[in-house]
Amino acid sequence: MSSASAGFVTGSRFEAAALPADCRVVCTGLRAATARAEIERLACSRITALISFGFAGALDPALKVGDLVVADCVLAENGDRAQVNEALRRGLANDLPTAVIGPVCGIDTLAVTSVQKEILRHRTGAIAVDMESHIVADVATRQGLSFATVRAVSDIAETGLPPAAVGALTPDGSIALTRILGHLLRQPTSIPAVVGLSVNSNRARRTLRTAAAALRAAP
Repeated sequence: MSSASAGFVTGSRFEAAALPADCRVVCTGLRAATARAEIERLACSRITALISFGFAGALDPALKVGDLVVADCVLAENGDRAQVNEALRRGLANDLPTAVIGPVCGIDTLAVTSVQKEILRHRTGAIAVDMESHIVADVATRQGLSFATVRAVSDIAETGLPPAAVGALTPDGSIALTRILGHLLRQPTSIPAVVGLSVNSNRARRTLRTAAAALRAAP
């Protein structure tokens, strides 16, 4: 699948930076209330497919940081299930041969703890979770577009997100440096977890860059 005719949806500018500069992309941040309107505007911009692209939290314990996930269907917390177009899924599997194929769950709030991830895994059967794919699938279905999910694992199923990083998140999905530094000064024992998250995020973004390059080169 070529990325030239697709519109991409990411959670943050950090994730979007893995895409070529000329890609059509919206970054929805943590604003679930406004994400749909932003994605709908993108869907009306003469594209043929919507791609949910960025990081995901692993729900399947077999997934490792940096693994690439391509959804065969997208699940929502309310039980909705959207099947990815089979031809598109096969094309992505061909273009991204190292990807793990399976269901991805989309939710409106961060899955912060390993317990939340375990509950989602048992409730949905999904292998990974993000905050955009369910909206992308719904908007695409309503507007008659194909959709897909291409995600890199940034945190494994057995670990949660460091409270210092969660508390420093801004509505646009970026991290407020002053907030996280303040937290670390008060609780220096959090430093290893925050450093680990940074390392994992950069590893996941390298995976995304490789995937974006493969999609750009596809016919």
